[in-house]
Amino acid sequence: MPYFERFDDGTRERMAPELMAAACDAFGLQMVDAAFVGHSENVVYRVTARQAGVDHEYALRISNPTRCTTPQIEAECRWIAAITRETSVVSPEPLLTPDGRHLVEVALPGLPAPRRCALFPWLRGELIDAPRPEHLHALGVVTAALHNHADTYGRDEQIDRPTADWEALLAPFARGEFVAAWESYTEPVVTDAERLVYAEAAARLEENIRGIPTDRDYGLIHADLHLGNVLYHDGEPRPIDFDDCHFAPYMTDVATTLWQLHGDNQVALRAAYMEGYETTRPAPDDWERQVAAFMAARYFSMMDWMLGWRREDHMGSASQAMSDSARKLRAYLDSPD
Repeated sequence: MPYFERFDDGTRERMAPELMAAACDAFGLQMVDAAFVGHSENVVYRVTARQAGVDHEYALRISNPTRCTTPQIEAECRWIAAITRETSVVSPEPLLTPDGRHLVEVALPGLPAPRRCALFPWLRGELIDAPRPEHLHALGVVTAALHNHADTYGRDEQIDRPTADWEALLAPFARGEFVAAWESYTEPVVTDAERLVYAEAAARLEENIRGIPTDRDYGLIHADLHLGNVLYHDGEPRPIDFDDCHFAPYMTDVATTLWQLHGDNQVALRAAYMEGYETTRPAPDDWERQVAAFMAARYFSMMDWMLGWRREDHMGSASQAMSDSARKLRAYLDSPD
């Protein structure tokens, strides 16, 4: 759902500063300046805010009002805070309001629903467009550290985050159902041949994922740990955007990172990543089988996300991505189990 739904640009430009200033005020800060960073599921601004006469930079995240509940976002923030306190992994520890909340709800006249806002320190670092083996090796170490932490985090408490439900996600594709929310789009979402590939791959994945154990190498994961969600500072990977975190087999994280790697050096990059991972945590004996399944399943989670866009071209061409994914899934079907 878009940030201000169907409001025109003028309304958005007028209301955004009011919303950000109110959110900063709830955290005990005075907003000085703000710059738009990006909008996917959530909206992020780079905010300069003042406290006791000193200016600091923050990432202000305004959550999609229908995506997660307030307790779920609070649970995400508590996990990030625990990671920064209890591990060597550097992540932006979310701020607390004066009364101890990670999240504030801001209601303004004209907004269809209150907006839930969280503030994170602005983390220094750069995105890596052309990764080298050392980048992946370091990320493998960090991923394993997150999994080691998840082994014991929250063992004695209920954590309000979802559990991966691949069966529910794959079932419509296995039935050949493609229902897109794209307004004014009248063309078929996929061809008949592509529909068959999706159905066959979904059915195969349902069976393969069902056989992956959940009594080991399973816990709370980042779930979207691709290089677009990792900042590098002096060679150190710093994961950001834990918005998708949920309970799943740990190899889901590994598959998400490796899924994105392409080009002539992808074999070397993948080897460096797993070498880094295993310096900190042993991979499951069947890790290759698990990763192959979750890499294929990633196409379905991406397609499910794209089908929910309001416009077909919200972040590129969803229909073209559907065709590209069908070709990749054909290769998965042609490979041995």
